[in-house]
Amino acid sequence: MKSGRNASKRIWTIFLCIFLAGFLACICWLLYYWIGGADAKRQTEQMKEEYVSEETGNVGTMSGTEAGKADSTKEPSVPEVSSGPAETEGVVLDDLESYDVPARTIDFQGLWEQCPDVYAWLYIPGTDIDYPVVQHPTDTNYYLRRSMDGKKSTAGTIFTQNYNAKDWSDHNTVIYGHNMRNGSMFASLHNFEEEEVFEEYRYVYLYTPEDIKVYEIFASYAYSDVHLLTSFDTGTEEGFGEYLEEVYAQEGKRRSRFHDEVKVSAQDRIITLSTCIRGEADNRYLVQAKLVAEGASGGVQEEVSQEVPEGALEGVSANIVGTE
Repeated sequence: MKSGRNASKRIWTIFLCIFLAGFLACICWLLYYWIGGADAKRQTEQMKEEYVSEETGNVGTMSGTEAGKADSTKEPSVPEVSSGPAETEGVVLDDLESYDVPARTIDFQGLWEQCPDVYAWLYIPGTDIDYPVVQHPTDTNYYLRRSMDGKKSTAGTIFTQNYNAKDWSDHNTVIYGHNMRNGSMFASLHNFEEEEVFEEYRYVYLYTPEDIKVYEIFASYAYSDVHLLTSFDTGTEEGFGEYLEEVYAQEGKRRSRFHDEVKVSAQDRIITLSTCIRGEADNRYLVQAKLVAEGASGGVQEEVSQEVPEGALEGVSANIVGTE
């Protein structure tokens, strides 16, 4: 009897040790996660203060207090940046003056000293998304768990993979960001699940060294974790048209919202903003917008490569961006 009780105690002691070890590991991971997210948020705020200059008013037609709202009833003001209509693959783009473009100056030269892989700045009104965009020349997921300085980071960096050209000429450019619990990175993409936000905030602004691009949001929805750039042929108009059929098939499904008045054709260029759905490792939340206007920014010029490294598409079958 005594030996049986001793054996039982040893078993419970082993179970208790395993439980405590697992509990401590979880605590350590949570601390690492939260500290990493807080550090990334602080670093981004510092970068914005140092490299982004906000100017009074907007490049387009609306006042600064109306930034990002889809209200075209206001009288146009004199724009700070002008551009004629641009034509891309048969699609004529609007003037910047037709849109409410926040007037900003991005110090790309300073950003390049911090990280040479920066090639745009992304700003989405109605969210906390106001970040540089990076792309590593050879490692598709280098910035998945790294900050801009290359150090390990749970928050990662807002990035594109090198399947996409850096001149935004692809039919579909996919931009990735983590769904951080502290609200940073792409967590606030989920704001567009709310009807009020989806209806009120209609535009995404991309500032590049060469120009400013305006994208109009047309869809937001939950989707699987398939890799959008390797699972669909979006390199041709025919393939992109077929992909758009898949996009519009999501209308009416869970978490989906669409602006039916925003027409997207196989000649258009879109961006897909991709983040995770917490608790659903095999699902993503996507916000998509089509290019409607672009114009010269007068900023620092940089020649960017459009070449995809040889063999970069080999062996990729799923969107590997993590669930957090």
